Amino acid sequence: MTFTLTTNAIPPEAGTVTLLHTELTKGEFKWGENAIIKAKQSDGYIFSHWSSDTYTGIIGGVINTGHATSQNTFLDGFAYTSLTMRCYDSKICPEDIIINAHFVKKD
Repeated sequence: MTFTLTTNAIPPEAGTVTLLHTELTKGEFKWGENAIIKAKQSDGYIFSHWSSDTYTGIIGGVINTGHATSQNTFLDGFAYTSLTMRCYDSKICPEDIIINAHFVKKD
């Protein structure tokens, strides 16, 4: 079983969000594969947080969707997250997942 992962920057002009190895904003993965996402802010913005359309809560900087976990890491001006997707119930596994990187204006 596979799923499609799409990334977005919110707001769009605030930065870029891509899959680390392909530099694309959309990719297909098998359940259990790691999808590494990077976010880079544009001038005048800073990275704030990650969210997902399957979001259920953030605990200590970790996105917990029931289908994925991630940890925010900052390196060389990038915010990285590594998502591990697994299907827990074949009847409710989403085939399309959206991951958003949120940015805010610098003061």
